[in-house]
Amino acid sequence: MNQGIPFARTIRALDAHDFRGSKLGLLLAAVVLACWLWWALAARVPRYELSTNVQLDPAGHSAVAYFRPHAGISIRAGQTAIIRAGNSAVDATVKSATTMNDGQIRADLQVSQRAIPLAAPVAVELEIERISPATLALRAAGIGNP
Repeated sequence: MNQGIPFARTIRALDAHDFRGSKLGLLLAAVVLACWLWWALAARVPRYELSTNVQLDPAGHSAVAYFRPHAGISIRAGQTAIIRAGNSAVDATVKSATTMNDGQIRADLQVSQRAIPLAAPVAVELEIERISPATLALRAAGIGNP
């Protein structure tokens, strides 16, 4: 029995096939992986701090929010915030921020566009920083700075 004939057919079949589909698939997978990696390192995602300890101005044009002290929080004038009252959301900016005696951070907010509806519950989301998704994932895993 001759063992060389099936092997020769296999070699000829491999020589005849140029693997174009496999190469294009591999190239496409490499491009998608490179784009995902670029996004994970270069994109900036906002990180918010939430406070439900909010006092609204009766006219609805300003608010005062108290935030818990954290090591990574730095609140300063000009930061953007979102005031959520009931089912509506209003954009605001921080006018000033002070640290209280008990360590809480008081942020005075100015409403950007329209008055805040006086509906409960009221919460403030303050944009603390913009970080890359890779940094966010490393922090969640306990690797890197808090």
